[in-house]
Amino acid sequence: SVFNPFTGEDYNKIQQQAKKSIEAKLQGSDLQKNAKNRLLSELSKFYVLTNAMGWTLEYNETTVERLQVLEEQLPKS
Repeated sequence: SVFNPFTGEDYNKIQQQAKKSIEAKLQGSDLQKNAKNRLLSELSKFYVLTNAMGWTLEYNETTVERLQVLEEQLPKS
């Protein structure tokens, strides 16, 4: 509007600042570590289930023959 000019460039600047703020807060929190632990827990359940049914579990194009393989495949935090 005439009284409140707000451009796409203004929006992009606000969005970039918000992303930087969120990334900084994420780095200072345990969220990534908690997410990795949760992922490992859920994948472990799939591993147990697939083994019980005689199936093979693949994660990131790698056949999982033991739980340690899952841990090695997860990103480092």
